[in-house]
Amino acid sequence: MSKRRRTVAIAGAIALTTGFVFTPPAKAIFGFGDIVFDPTAVAKLIQQIQQYQQMLQNEIELYQTTKTQYEMLKTNLEQYTNKQLWKTWGVALLQSDVANHYGETAAWNQAVNYGQAVPTAWSMATLPVQNGQFLAQQPLGNSPFLSSLAAVEIQDSAGQISMATLAAVRQEQAANAGAINQLEQTALSGDPADNTEIKQLNLLNAAQLQNMRIQQGTQALQAEILEQLLAANLEQRNLHAKALNTATQSTGYALSEPTEPANLGAALSNYNPQ
Repeated sequence: MSKRRRTVAIAGAIALTTGFVFTPPAKAIFGFGDIVFDPTAVAKLIQQIQQYQQMLQNEIELYQTTKTQYEMLKTNLEQYTNKQLWKTWGVALLQSDVANHYGETAAWNQAVNYGQAVPTAWSMATLPVQNGQFLAQQPLGNSPFLSSLAAVEIQDSAGQISMATLAAVRQEQAANAGAINQLEQTALSGDPADNTEIKQLNLLNAAQLQNMRIQQGTQALQAEILEQLLAANLEQRNLHAKALNTATQSTGYALSEPTEPANLGAALSNYNPQ
């Protein structure tokens, strides 16, 4: 071996020996030196395993949530096979058909069914009040005749408004019938295109709007019924007031006249035959 080779071999042996000398001792397991326990590596491995377990748990929960949402969506998309069981029938407002013998109700049916010639129909079916100096000379607020005239005038106004309102309700019902029937057909349809969520929500909105319009007509009808009751109550009130006034005048006359039976004793006592 040449001198140069011996020098390289000696240097390598020294380096190898120095590496073994300064290497930190590793812990052997069960006395075997070739199996080494590294706490840092094991801790990292355990941490990775825990992370994988958490990821797996998250995936399981995501799967359960997705499955639940799928089941709900599936349930929402299911259709009823026989919606005709829900079909109901409404009662239509009947048309007025009043008989007419001598022309007294010639315009009545047209007025209450279609709102045509309401003042004419009312005037032909009622008795007018004649004008005269007698009513003009009555004291306002203290005359039974003027109170009766007021009742007649109020009933004339309320009666004509009632005729027009009744005709409007009839016309409204006829106009709404087509829209309600169309809405009913779509709501009871078994076509998948009519059973999407957005279309069903639109049907609910349409039904609510139709109900609001119908309620408007009902409120107008109720208001006119209240006006009719007000006019009838006014007439009844005036009749009672007239009866009370008549009784008060009659009783006052009986107590003031000496020849009345109530004053017979005083009349005999004060009698002076001459």
